Amino acid sequence: MSNRIIFSFPFFICLCIATVGFGQEIRFRPVPLCELTEHPEKYSGQLIRVEIELVQPRAPQFHIDQCNRREPIVLQFADSPSVHPKPNFEMVRDGQFNRLVNSIGYLLPRLDYLPGRISAVLEGRFDSVHGKIFGRFGGYGHSNLFQNRFVLYRVVSLEVKEPTKQER
Repeated sequence: MSNRIIFSFPFFICLCIATVGFGQEIRFRPVPLCELTEHPEKYSGQLIRVEIELVQPRAPQFHIDQCNRREPIVLQFADSPSVHPKPNFEMVRDGQFNRLVNSIGYLLPRLDYLPGRISAVLEGRFDSVHGKIFGRFGGYGHSNLFQNRFVLYRVVSLEVKEPTKQER
């Protein structure tokens, strides 16, 4: 009986240590958007929280006109087959996420309407090719056109402004 207790105790300790990591919360570092665009190499591969405005409905990008650099940041979903390396998290597909996806069409220009606006606080992994050596086709998104991308973990908050009719 005492031998079973001695052999069970180390197993119990190992089990406790192994399960400690499962309950850990993922932490995201808040980074201002302009800081992210000015020093992309500093944040590449890091988990961040950023406040953004989306533009371009076909390849959703962060609106960075207010920042000094003009290199757009493309938004990609964590479960997309084109995301490599795969993130160490699963994307949260909750009501905020569904609202974001359903609102992307508001960014499309339409006759007699001003496009809508989507502002959000997002959490995810930021990736940049700055400071890295890639092959001939280094980059992200469609045809590897983007030097920066944001791999979405979750939509923290979302504000959607629907398209408005232009006065003539």
